[in-house]
Amino acid sequence: MRAAAFEIPVGTCGFGGLAASPPAATCAVLANSLKAFSGTVATFTADASTKAVDFTASIDWGDSSTSAGTITGADGGPYTVTGTHTYASPGDYNIKVTVTDKSGVNSTTNNCPLHVPAPPVTSCSIPAASLTSYNGVVVTFTGDNASTSADYTASIAWGDSSTSAGTITGANGGPYTVTGSHIYASPGDYNIIVTVTDNLGN
Repeated sequence: MRAAAFEIPVGTCGFGGLAASPPAATCAVLANSLKAFSGTVATFTADASTKAVDFTASIDWGDSSTSAGTITGADGGPYTVTGTHTYASPGDYNIKVTVTDKSGVNSTTNNCPLHVPAPPVTSCSIPAASLTSYNGVVVTFTGDNASTSADYTASIAWGDSSTSAGTITGANGGPYTVTGSHIYASPGDYNIIVTVTDNLGN
């Protein structure tokens, strides 16, 4: 294999194989979560005589951890590098992918930015007592600065073995408000539990 048989084209590092122009790679900013990320981190081209098994990939996840990437693609490329990783805490990370051929020649992507948002933080409101129906705010929460209310769903457990969906409102970036309606069959003391979930399952 020729020493310069392949290269990672500009713009193809970064989640989904984005294409751009030389000289520097342009990466997409992918909203991630504390759950495991699993997907494409880079694509690269190679000599027409190559196969995916001719290459290995290493992914530096930007948090002092690395793992091997999985390379797939038809003979002659282009090839795709995928990987899976779980971040321990929210923050901004730079991912670097290094692809090496059988002869040891390698090509490395530029840093690919990845933002891991913090999960929503809720604080409970105190509903007004009512023997009939309650309709109002049950909780407020903060979200990631880049979030919108559509990024979240809310479920309200009313404390009497019934649940319903909450309505989430608020300006982009939060804070957000969850409202709900419910009719209690009898007076008493109830503990309301509100679960807010982002679009990645946190």
